[in-house]
Amino acid sequence: MALSAKQLREQTERTCKTSAQLLQRRDEMSEQMHRILSTANRQGRNASTIEREEALVYLEESERIGDMPLPAPMRDSILSEGDELQSSAATFIDKNGRRLHALRPHERLADLALPDNKPFHPLSLGKAIVGLLSGRWENARAEKLAMSEGSNAGGGYIFGDVFSKTIIDLARAQTRVVQAGALTVPWTDGDTLIMARVTTDPTFSVVPENEQIPPSQPTFDQVVFNAVKIATIVPISRELAEDAPNAAGIVEQTLTRAFAAELDRLALVGALRPCGVLNYKDVNATDSVGAIAWEDVHAAKVEVENGNFTPTGYICSPNIGGDLDLITSGDGTNAAKLWLGPPPSLNRVPRFTTKNCPDANLFIGDWSQLVIGIRTDAALEITSSGGLAFEKHQLLVKLTFRGDVGLLHSAGFHVLRGITK
Repeated sequence: MALSAKQLREQTERTCKTSAQLLQRRDEMSEQMHRILSTANRQGRNASTIEREEALVYLEESERIGDMPLPAPMRDSILSEGDELQSSAATFIDKNGRRLHALRPHERLADLALPDNKPFHPLSLGKAIVGLLSGRWENARAEKLAMSEGSNAGGGYIFGDVFSKTIIDLARAQTRVVQAGALTVPWTDGDTLIMARVTTDPTFSVVPENEQIPPSQPTFDQVVFNAVKIATIVPISRELAEDAPNAAGIVEQTLTRAFAAELDRLALVGALRPCGVLNYKDVNATDSVGAIAWEDVHAAKVEVENGNFTPTGYICSPNIGGDLDLITSGDGTNAAKLWLGPPPSLNRVPRFTTKNCPDANLFIGDWSQLVIGIRTDAALEITSSGGLAFEKHQLLVKLTFRGDVGLLHSAGFHVLRGITK
């Protein structure tokens, strides 16, 4: 027997005491609503009156939880599992004295408070796009409500902050430099973010009694993040939404996977701006490596350690990763052919591969020294009238991201150059 709205509310109040529990409960209510409606859809029929009423009860409870004020730790900082307040991997102060939280790989933009401490409602871009294409909103009522608030005079839709945060979080989760440990710093004011960085560490001396302490000469400079625009436009046919049951997931996965690949490319090899690790000043490198060997990777790891950093991973192309895996001893005829894995020094340094890393380069480093600066007003827009979309019966999805990439300490990285197959 289905629970009433009152029973669901009492159950929420009885079982949810922390922000994490409330957010999980909200998601469970939304999923239950979708489950009820999708059952009828899979059976090729319209939902019955009873099913629609039951789904509405779950939707209203999900929205009620979303409108509730969350406990203070969730509003004021980054939330970790169990509602326990944790410090971020780093906290920076911008030029105006504001604290900027650096998100670690497992943390999300969604975990940061929205303006005025508004609650965060995770929404699916894929479901919203499919709803617009097909006109069917049974499984995306929350997305439809959000879309109606973002319509513009030209007949298109401008997606709000919630959609933008969701897309960026999904992309970050697939970005290799983030998986290796890169930090993410969102900033909301101005086109430029300035952070201090160390170029030379201070030195210490053993000083005899009553002797003068020698002065140390650490040097500092600035990392300047500029809001560079990166954009794409993707046409999506209405037939796809009407005929493919998995269209919502495919659309969202395709956009976020391509976005993640571009973030990797910019962080590793860059463009004129951002320049990427490959072209960053003062990053140590080994040139003309030739055919890759484990000794090369080991030597690069040692160089990073000589800079007082501990490598958190190395990044290479799938082809070069494959070459490392194929290194053997013995020719298989005169001596047994044995596969040679990494030396013990590299056993705990994970490998990350991406096609956006050139075959000629391998990057190893402490990736927490790489920061992706994100302007949180990343824009998502949809139109059915722009370009040839109207004539081709399509929607055009435009994703515009503004941000930059910078290194806090160049000595935290080493690049192998000139690798050949």
